[in-house]
Amino acid sequence: MKRLVPVFFLFLLVGVACGKESSIVPIVSEGPTFTPSATAQVTIEPFVTPTPTEAPLETPTPTPEPTSAATTGPTTEPATPTPSAHVFATHPNTATDQPPDAYLHSTTQELKGLATEFNWQTSASKRTYYQDNTPDPSDTIGVTRGANLSIAYTRSDQPSHVFASYRIGPDASASSTPIAVSQTNPAEIQATFPTGTVWVDIHTYWSQGDVVHTFKLNVS
Repeated sequence: MKRLVPVFFLFLLVGVACGKESSIVPIVSEGPTFTPSATAQVTIEPFVTPTPTEAPLETPTPTPEPTSAATTGPTTEPATPTPSAHVFATHPNTATDQPPDAYLHSTTQELKGLATEFNWQTSASKRTYYQDNTPDPSDTIGVTRGANLSIAYTRSDQPSHVFASYRIGPDASASSTPIAVSQTNPAEIQATFPTGTVWVDIHTYWSQGDVVHTFKLNVS
């Protein structure tokens, strides 16, 4: 009997141990449950290096030429320029102790006058007198009747008096006809002569004396 007691306790311990093992439940630690969110599908295109583009070049605007101010009214054709007057050679002034020279000018021609008479103070104490009895110059030019003529003197001052006349004969005694003339240097006359050959006498007075210049003209 005493031998059975220890055996009984042995079985009791084994039973207890077995009961404990069956009552042990493994503890598993679980975290919170996450529902996976919807994943967006991303399509990755291959990277293409962009080609640089050039801005279009602007065509330069030509600089406008300067223009005159605009005028109103109808457009007219430019006027034909009037031909300029003939330019004659310049003659030097004559010394005051001598009578001046005289040059008759038409539109395009020049004629030097012949000093046919003068009374001139050639020095402080002397005067010289001269007269041509046949005042008929050898040189001549043709002029148109009614044309305007001028007579320039080789002096820088102005005459005190001017007289003009024409003759239809070469002799000093031939009848003369007065004509209008300006009291200036150059003097101005109009060719109101009869057609043919005439002798024009221009008589001028200066501070040193007076002088007559004769011009032979063929009037047409």
